[in-house]
Amino acid sequence: DEPGSNVSLVVEKQNGRKFLVSLKRMATADIIDRRRIFELFSTIKEQMLFNDDENSIEHGAVKLIDEAIRLWTQIWVSDAAQDQSIVSKVQCLQGRCISMLHELLNEMDGIQLPLVPSEVPALRRKLGAP
Repeated sequence: DEPGSNVSLVVEKQNGRKFLVSLKRMATADIIDRRRIFELFSTIKEQMLFNDDENSIEHGAVKLIDEAIRLWTQIWVSDAAQDQSIVSKVQCLQGRCISMLHELLNEMDGIQLPLVPSEVPALRRKLGAP
């Protein structure tokens, strides 16, 4: 149950079709405000649904709260997908940098250190540096 760990669920639609959904756990601190807003909307909706006083709030307000919750959830999912995309791109870039460093180290294996200043231009040319 660590943030960043993966969870896979099998979801069944009303038509009986099943599919696998993979989720990544988020740190509670990252979602606490959004979770609280969701809880507030849900509480308001429940209070309106179970209110016996028909004159206090019309049923249309419940539909508005449902729509607000749906939109807020959509925004939340979109933000999470964008965040995951950024994480993936950064991880890819890190992998490429590590690979380049390994190549650089392999190139430097044959070089005797310390370098004599006159060898620096030749080293730069060999590594393709300006």
